Amino acid sequence: PATPETPHIGSRRQREMYKRDGPLREFRDMNEPRGTALSRLGLIKSRSRHGHVDGHAPDATLAELAELEAEFKRIGLRHARQAVVAFRAELTEDRRSEDRRVAQG
Repeated sequence: PATPETPHIGSRRQREMYKRDGPLREFRDMNEPRGTALSRLGLIKSRSRHGHVDGHAPDATLAELAELEAEFKRIGLRHARQAVVAFRAELTEDRRSEDRRVAQG
């Protein structure tokens, strides 16, 4: 059944895709840069934390974060920019920890 959060969309896969990136599309359609940027950050974090990299290498994720950080700075979202910095630090620390584990064998 359709709900305000998830309009009626045929397949389960379509519903999951809407939940994942529907808000991003809606903000883009409204030409709302703050909502678009915040939605992008949410998707990047979710994709990274849940292992759904969709073909994104860790370096591509870091590049996306750099892009978002610049966007947040441009539009004046200081707290969101700080969230990007913190998440990037978390990712790079996780990556270093994994590199150490692999090196130790």
